Amino acid sequence: MSKTAALITLAFTQVAVLSLWFTTAAAAPDLAPEVDLSGARLGLLVSAVQAGFVVGSIASAFLGLADRIDPEASRRFYAVAALVGATANALFIVTDPGSTGAIVLRGITGAAMAGVYPVGMRSRSAGPTRIAAFSSAFSSAPSPSARPRRISLLFSAAWTGG
Repeated sequence: MSKTAALITLAFTQVAVLSLWFTTAAAAPDLAPEVDLSGARLGLLVSAVQAGFVVGSIASAFLGLADRIDPEASRRFYAVAALVGATANALFIVTDPGSTGAIVLRGITGAAMAGVYPVGMRSRSAGPTRIAAFSSAFSSAPSPSARPRRISLLFSAAWTGG
């Protein structure tokens, strides 16, 4: 794979994985009345992602994962972290949003994102394409927050069956 193709793939996957951060906030207005969630419970669901990211980031920094893992293993680590985050996010669909399990799944989602973000940023900043890499990183950063909301606008009735 060429460096340009690798960078485009990396930017796309980071945007996709980091959009997991905002899925609860995007679905909350429709989810809360459907399952009778309080504002406090919704806050816990959203905060669990942030707490998981913080815990995962601290663990990653403490262990020096982004710098200690060789490039080949780094790709596998990145892919596994992305799959864990996507799986935890998908399992939320079949979990009672009012349960402790839902909060745990959101925390796992956040921790998995901590496995993607530092490794991806390190990969983007390596080599002679550093300026282009950081440019793509910062230009893709705002996109994840809007994606779940755009999808929700397009398909809001589909997930509720209405």
